[in-house]
Amino acid sequence: MDKKILFVGGGQMAEGIISGLLRQGVFPPEHISVSDVVPQRLIHLKTTYSIVPAEDITKSAHSADVIFLAVRPQDAATACAGLADILSAHQDILLASIVAGVDLATLTSYTAPGQKIVRIMPNTLIKAQNGFSAACANAHVGPEDRQLIQRMLEALGQVMFLNEAKYDLFTAYSCVGPMYLYLMMHALIQAGVRTGFSREESYAITIKNTLGAAQMLELTGDHPLQRIDTMTSPGGVTIDALASLEEDAFVGTIMKSVKASVDKTLSFQ
Repeated sequence: MDKKILFVGGGQMAEGIISGLLRQGVFPPEHISVSDVVPQRLIHLKTTYSIVPAEDITKSAHSADVIFLAVRPQDAATACAGLADILSAHQDILLASIVAGVDLATLTSYTAPGQKIVRIMPNTLIKAQNGFSAACANAHVGPEDRQLIQRMLEALGQVMFLNEAKYDLFTAYSCVGPMYLYLMMHALIQAGVRTGFSREESYAITIKNTLGAAQMLELTGDHPLQRIDTMTSPGGVTIDALASLEEDAFVGTIMKSVKASVDKTLSFQ
């Protein structure tokens, strides 16, 4: 892609995006520049990915088509202030923010009224190129900009454009989502060890079952309960295992936990 991108902030999430973009050939490394207050991060990113450290952020921003804001929420205003003159003079630059909790209206107040701004929320699975990212854009972001963002995010997995209200819920639902699966997998590994399998055997079985179950749903389009129904025979082992989970309100517990993460997300607004 004959465009240039500047990352303001070179933390773990920025690195995950950079890694995916390079693996999929969306940008060559010389078209990616990164600014970060921690010199060791720039050394790491340059050594690992051959990107260009933005020693002069003003110069890098002038030549950028996309600026990724990848700083902590409390640093967003300061970071945008450092870019204000450039963004004001070049409103064709697309400002893409992965800063949690800072909405489009606030980002606009940090920049200029006509600035093209898109909020992006990847989850941690982008490192495996199986992430799910959400995006929401202001009215100044046109079809070509959306196509650019979609192409970039599809290098990391799947992408969904949402309105801003639902975008905020995405943080609590999708971004926290892998935690539930990791915890369930941990429980299954522990159960395998308790049953008599080695930890290595339990790990291998759990990983394969988890991948296989996800692929089965993707392949068939079935609801998970449809797959469970095919596994439960009268008086069988699976129905007893399911009954035990139902007695402990397994589904309700997960739903309650998701609501807690949603409530926490909304409390930041």
